[in-house]
Amino acid sequence: MVTVGDAGVGAAGETLHMAFFEKPSKKNVTKTAEKPLEAQSSSPPKYLKPKILLLDLSEDVSSALTDSGFNVSIGTLGRPYKVPRRSSYLPLIGSGEIPPHTEQDIVIVDLKYQYIDDGPLGEKVRPDGELDLWGKCDKGFLDPRVRTALSLRASFDRIQESGGVFIVFADEKTGIELLTARIEFDSLRDSTQFPYDVWGILSDLLYITVESDSGTDVKVLGNSPFGRLLTRHLEGVSFACRLIAPRFNTRVNWEPLVVNRYDDTVALYCHSKEFGSIVVLPQIHNKAAFLSELLTNVLPEVSPHLFPHIERSKWTHWPDYELSRVADLLNQQCPFSRRASIGG
Repeated sequence: MVTVGDAGVGAAGETLHMAFFEKPSKKNVTKTAEKPLEAQSSSPPKYLKPKILLLDLSEDVSSALTDSGFNVSIGTLGRPYKVPRRSSYLPLIGSGEIPPHTEQDIVIVDLKYQYIDDGPLGEKVRPDGELDLWGKCDKGFLDPRVRTALSLRASFDRIQESGGVFIVFADEKTGIELLTARIEFDSLRDSTQFPYDVWGILSDLLYITVESDSGTDVKVLGNSPFGRLLTRHLEGVSFACRLIAPRFNTRVNWEPLVVNRYDDTVALYCHSKEFGSIVVLPQIHNKAAFLSELLTNVLPEVSPHLFPHIERSKWTHWPDYELSRVADLLNQQCPFSRRASIGG
């Protein structure tokens, strides 16, 4: 038994009690954003595909992408809030506000929180007698984003596994100690350590070791499309953590993308036709410009299946539409592979 005021933790374990990650009833939904969860635009998007979900990105990002004709939805994982600094536990109150997301093609999320609310909004998610998430108050704030992140993980994994793309702007872990427990007679019972946080938004991210660090002195590795783009946006880059990719027991191959002056990795990416792409980035100063270029130039090259309007434009290069003299020259250059290379 753990009392609400105790600093100790109950019996350790890894059993997940997913009941409190189900979609809460309407009365328990905490709205952390005042504006509606739709990017503001005076006209329909120019490109219906790809469908792009922005989570906790600033308004200038959504405006820039919407103005460029992209099909953008916006949402939030929620916001941390202040609590009295003490060694006891309190329930995690509040949740994010997420628009329909199961058919998104590209998800872009910023894990860095800009504000800490003065207190929680809403009510305790589960009744006292049922298992809920509790956080230790010794850091002076609690972070309910973990609840939203884990509620999204299954659907986000499915998006990734079907060839979707995830762009994650990294931040250090909060280090808040979490429990699953139920309260009974002012004591926490059936408590189990809960070793997750907002990084649990994707299963493959759980295998990355995230260690606190900070700095601005970075360099890009290699010559990947992502690396070439980052090289053009290094001004004002900062990082709050270093990343250690797993060496074993992982289904994707992580590649270092950016390192700090000590050659510690601060950005990673993985890309495969089988499992889609994940790019974990430091904090970019001008995210609007960076993401606009990413979606316009880089991702159509890396993941062309998500950009059907780019694919359709290739008809102008099919052999049937080439001038006869151009076609003859191209056939002399590569007589067997041209049609296959352009999908003819």
